[in-house]
Amino acid sequence: MSNNNIHIIPSSAIDNLKWNERIIQEPNGLIYSTTSYLDALTDAWEGLVVNDYETIIAIPIRKKGFIRYCYSPAFIQQLGIIGKLNTEDAAAIIKIIKHKYKYGSLQFNFLNKAALIRENSTEKINYTINLNKPFKDIANNFRKDLKTSLEKCKYTVVDYIKNIDIEIAIEMYQHQYGSKLDSISNKDYQKLISYCNNNKDNCFTRSIVNERNETIAIALLLKDEKRLYNIANTVSEKGRKMHANHFLLSKIIEEFSEQPRSFDFEGSVIPGVKEFYTAFGPQKETYFTHQYNNLPFPLSHLF
Repeated sequence: MSNNNIHIIPSSAIDNLKWNERIIQEPNGLIYSTTSYLDALTDAWEGLVVNDYETIIAIPIRKKGFIRYCYSPAFIQQLGIIGKLNTEDAAAIIKIIKHKYKYGSLQFNFLNKAALIRENSTEKINYTINLNKPFKDIANNFRKDLKTSLEKCKYTVVDYIKNIDIEIAIEMYQHQYGSKLDSISNKDYQKLISYCNNNKDNCFTRSIVNERNETIAIALLLKDEKRLYNIANTVSEKGRKMHANHFLLSKIIEEFSEQPRSFDFEGSVIPGVKEFYTAFGPQKETYFTHQYNNLPFPLSHLF
């Protein structure tokens, strides 16, 4: 490995200014790795820092007994290596992390594939749309069936509403999907609410209502310099029958078109969700997770 100065630092000792500046400067520096988001959404975290914050990696951690391990927090899709490292150095750094934390799940971002060449990683799929063009040009890539659904919505959907209360958006999401997302706890939802309430410049909602003024589709979105993140998107049974979520996402894309950002759908490989998202003509983005267990026997069988 080349002569790099590498430290794993507790979050309390991180230089927030330097850390977040690296995230802003790098194309794969996403909102999930910012110090404020990690502080709010993780149980605890540490940061691997190369030299003077030339490269950074956020490491969410938990403790079970006397074992500290890496984990994948709710509402955090991509972390991984942010900054410039060659493949050999990246592999060495992953080895350092796995030596300190003998067990866990590591999340890597869409530009980390080369770093994982020696690792047994799992590919995951995300979808994005470049918003930096006129809406009519974006809509030209919409699939025919989506265009048909949007045309029908003109006669059934009443209004596109901005900034319904953030807690309502998260409560609707939990009510609609909570039983299917058993890995997300009540505490996780409260963490997201807390983050949004403390970072209102980066969080907002958009929704669709019907003729009875009922919210039938809603999205909680996060925002940074690079992306709009579709972090919690909910459609009711009434809304599904009216294609309200088609209309909602189309209106959001239209509202933020001609801005130097991407719209991040936040997944997914679930067949129905994938079919819905791909109707918008997005670009596919692959990111990665790596799970490992280097604990000695019999501890390795307890995790």
